[in-house]
Amino acid sequence: RFDQIEPHLPFVLDHVDVLAPHVGVILKHFDALLLYVDQPKDDLASLVQYLPIFAPLFDTLGPNIALAQPHIKALAPHLSTIAPHAARFAPYCAVSAI
Repeated sequence: RFDQIEPHLPFVLDHVDVLAPHVGVILKHFDALLLYVDQPKDDLASLVQYLPIFAPLFDTLGPNIALAQPHIKALAPHLSTIAPHAARFAPYCAVSAI
């Protein structure tokens, strides 16, 4: 898997303070999250700030992580509104992923 991670190490090192506490869950959902690396680096950097909110929910959000990727451009401007309520709605994500 290192060959898939290696090209993104500069980004990871720039954001290690945010990524490090969530490395276990990030690796568990690595394949779904890998879909996001093709985003422009500025867009990806803006998403990193929401990692502490969403990473603890990755197990619950599961299938929606990959499904949300094509819509991230439209979702990104609304994340500041969505993020505070993510934990409240996360248990219902399994229904929306069907």
